[in-house]
Amino acid sequence: MTRLSMATATAALLVLVACGSERQPTNAGAEEPHEGEHEERAGFVALTPDALADLGIEIAVAEESVVGDTADLPAEIRFAADRLAMIVPRVGGVVHAIDATEGDIVDAGDVLAVLDSGRLASLVSAYKEGEAQERYAQATYERKRRLLDQGVTSEAEFAEARQAAAGAAARREAAETALHAAGVDHDRIEALASSPDGAAGRYRLTAPIAGRVIERHLALGQSVQAGEDGGSPAFVVADDAVVWADVQIYAVDLDRIRESQPVRLSDRSGTIVAEGEVAFVTPQLTEGTRTATARVVLPNENGRLRPGQYVRASIEAGSGATAVTVPSEAVVRVEGEDVVFVPEGDGYLAKPVRTGRTAGGRVVIEDGLASGDSFVASGAFTLKAELEKDAFGGGHAH
Repeated sequence: MTRLSMATATAALLVLVACGSERQPTNAGAEEPHEGEHEERAGFVALTPDALADLGIEIAVAEESVVGDTADLPAEIRFAADRLAMIVPRVGGVVHAIDATEGDIVDAGDVLAVLDSGRLASLVSAYKEGEAQERYAQATYERKRRLLDQGVTSEAEFAEARQAAAGAAARREAAETALHAAGVDHDRIEALASSPDGAAGRYRLTAPIAGRVIERHLALGQSVQAGEDGGSPAFVVADDAVVWADVQIYAVDLDRIRESQPVRLSDRSGTIVAEGEVAFVTPQLTEGTRTATARVVLPNENGRLRPGQYVRASIEAGSGATAVTVPSEAVVRVEGEDVVFVPEGDGYLAKPVRTGRTAGGRVVIEDGLASGDSFVASGAFTLKAELEKDAFGGGHAH
């Protein structure tokens, strides 16, 4: 038996003895206790209302709740794949101008760089030629139709003109499609087609999404290849307003992890940096590590979470059972025992409890505290310090 339990039992025995001797004559010379004095009690801290307010003691009522089973696993913060753009030129060329660099905030459609591209110039030339041929073929077709109506030309000549017009339209459409495939929209096509010599080959590399430029791999005068020819990204733009936390799930934990389970992420110091829930669990295991991935989608408007950052993920994989739980900070160690402080009279008594597992910042109380009992939810460490001070002769009245 610990000192606290022994002292508690001794105090109870003294109370019984005192009750059995109530009718015994008292010593006339005995000194009565003065008003305001407190009988020494093991584990008891007496506090005045003013001291109670100063120490920030908060009282709560114990209640049953669903008990979680926490899985503590490694995780890494990543850019959300749908908010990351690898920008590769669709045509090769030589860098003519650079309009953005690392750290710049850009909007969708903003120009990042301009290339002088012979390939683009050829595409524009083919489009202009196609337009001219289409106009000529269409004019010929219209003339042949009028002549046919007047009986001047034959059906064969009219059919030939109609076929030529359709072919010219198809070739012009093919040239336009090739420009679209190169990343040139319709308005830009018209601008390039009417531009002066030398400007028709100016290829504008634009941002497909809004975000921040996190990589730039271009220099003025540099020759770059198109993506289909093996070219690498010239820019990388990312929007980190939403990020992913990819949690590494070991095979032994897979049966416990499900979608929608609450997740807490903490840094190396143990500080909670984000909270969310499991959005997706991969069905397959990675060959090298034999692990699966649980993904958590997290808002990151303040930029606190940085892609590449390693964190710890606590996933609450509850079984559905209920039990009395209290905040972890409500349980302290006094003389080798777990205790919670409960209000009693004008103070607080350290009450021994038997604890179970911890989940989600709460401790299961298996014995010593029942549902509906009042206890100190915040300030237990302060009361412990007061109790230890009293043990060294600091007194009880505060």
